[in-house]
Amino acid sequence: MASKGLYRVLKKNPRFIPHAMICIAIAIAVEIALELVMTLVVEPFLIASVVGAVATFLALCIEQALQPVINDIVFFCFDDQFLYATLETTGIKDKLERKYKCELQPMGMCEKSINRYLVKCIACVFVSLAGLSTAVPLVGHIFTALAAGSVVMWDYVFTALPVIVGSHSFCDQLKTFFSKWCAYQWNGFFALLLEEVPFVSPFFHVWNIYSAALFLENVYCDDDDSGYLRLDDSDDKDRSAKLGGF
Repeated sequence: MASKGLYRVLKKNPRFIPHAMICIAIAIAVEIALELVMTLVVEPFLIASVVGAVATFLALCIEQALQPVINDIVFFCFDDQFLYATLETTGIKDKLERKYKCELQPMGMCEKSINRYLVKCIACVFVSLAGLSTAVPLVGHIFTALAAGSVVMWDYVFTALPVIVGSHSFCDQLKTFFSKWCAYQWNGFFALLLEEVPFVSPFFHVWNIYSAALFLENVYCDDDDSGYLRLDDSDDKDRSAKLGGF
């Protein structure tokens, strides 16, 4: 059962419990603060202005669109570390390394400053723009999840994909992203729906990062047609050197 798996990961890595609780508290506090600012300051001002109800409607859209983005920003340091811990605890890391004959290594500062932030920004932009549709109840939330789900899932697993593609490069990962787009879209759709639930979405965000590790196992370990050929032994050294370049 997946919930027991998450409990096992947290039990073996207890340092993530206070880290997660701090991030959850910050995310909820930001959401409450945004709600108060919009309700008590922005909306009364807009209602009294020339644009009136139209601008108030737009403010409501912006408020709801920012909920998943807030989680993405607040949990930035938590996500990658917890994903690595989950992969290690569940044994998925070993399965990936055996199958693709490459060791999973943390990102260097240069890679994180360029490639990681690039994907993070793309995900936030997709969610923010698509999230404007959330002014339409239910339909808007479903549309947002459909429009940005695949990119959000890519953002979740970005730092773990090098064990499969051999690089932290944004361009190098595009191949597996497009070849497995349906899997990314399907899993990202449900993950983003959870991220859109007001106030409890930070709790779901922790769950989504854990689920991202299971996603990697289902798509790249259990599926023989991974979209990437296994490397020959002669290629192992080159691939490891490419990962360890930073």
